[in-house]
Amino acid sequence: MYYLFLANDINFNIRVENLTGNIIGFVPFGFILPLLSSKFQSFKKVTVATFCLSLAFELCNLFLD
Repeated sequence: MYYLFLANDINFNIRVENLTGNIIGFVPFGFILPLLSSKFQSFKKVTVATFCLSLAFELCNLFLD
């Protein structure tokens, strides 16, 4: 949240590009996950799984950086 709204030293365009890149990076996951497992046939389940994966990456970044 800080990075997106409160970081005054980071150009707004860079923040938008980073957010867009993160979204585009997870789109293939949303298409491939239902193909790999029959448990992920609903949009809600795919959305929750994608959110959890994204959250895990962000937490790793938080603790490892």
